[in-house]
Amino acid sequence: MSDSADVLLQKANRLLASAGKGGLFNFFSGGSEDKYEEAADTLVKAAGALMGDGKYKEAAKTYERAAQIYNDKTDKDTRALAPRTYIEAFKMYIYKPRDLESAARCVDFATHYWSRNNNVYMAANKMEPMGDAYVAEVQEIKDKERIMKLRQHAVECYESAAKWFTLTTNANLANRNKVKAAEHAAMNADYQRAAKHYEELAIASKASTTFMRGYFLSNGLCHLAAGDTVAMERALLEYPDHDPGFKESHEGKLLVGLAAAQEAAELNDFEAAEAAYVQSGHSKTQYNQMIFELISRAKKTIPGQAESVENFMGKPVEEPVEVAPANAEADMY
Repeated sequence: MSDSADVLLQKANRLLASAGKGGLFNFFSGGSEDKYEEAADTLVKAAGALMGDGKYKEAAKTYERAAQIYNDKTDKDTRALAPRTYIEAFKMYIYKPRDLESAARCVDFATHYWSRNNNVYMAANKMEPMGDAYVAEVQEIKDKERIMKLRQHAVECYESAAKWFTLTTNANLANRNKVKAAEHAAMNADYQRAAKHYEELAIASKASTTFMRGYFLSNGLCHLAAGDTVAMERALLEYPDHDPGFKESHEGKLLVGLAAAQEAAELNDFEAAEAAYVQSGHSKTQYNQMIFELISRAKKTIPGQAESVENFMGKPVEEPVEVAPANAEADMY
């Protein structure tokens, strides 16, 4: 610990001790609220010094301590510093090795504060990075149970961010979070949840036939991956209501071919439909990895394929994999 951080922490502790004495002492030396505010300000400076020393977890705890004081011990105006200070703590907690539980605690306080005070944009803008932190952790671990749990947390964060961005009428950011929620729900085999998001995205994309068809394709592939033939049949009937040309599109032909092959349990027909889609110009790239991952999972539903099918990344289908967001906009961070 640097001398600067050490000195600042000692000063903050003295101020806190003084503020807690109350009575005539604080009457003559300044009000306790002022002392608490000064102590919190000093802790923020100490946290900055700790961060400069690369002591991120100590900095995180110090920021969080300052935020608690702002929230619990200061006046209404100063209390507004609490959520921002919690976010500074969050940023430190997600440095490796990440402390996601503490990071989530800080983000939850900040986002609830802002949402209660009619600043839902700030709430959404911080909930999305929390989801990204969960996903970053997923990429670095192998425990399947923990991977699924972290993905679930990520999906919930993205859904909250999408809801709040929608309230601010920021459709682009809302849709970006819906895409993330859909993809990670699908990777967790929560196909019904993913399909719902993809359907909403498609219907909201009427201005772009390309995007609409891409989202309808993802929606249909979720039904196929789930082996839900009833939902797939219904969806194929409904897609043309929104896009009259869907049936004759590459996406439409792929879904019809895959659905028929799945129902007939014909692997050759399934692979032929996939090959025709690839030959139409839709090769496996980082921009459509999710499509081919879902195709691979749908193929697994054909009897006899559970043990033999591998996904596009060369890993068994049962093992969760990380994919690049499809149709996602540039990262804003």
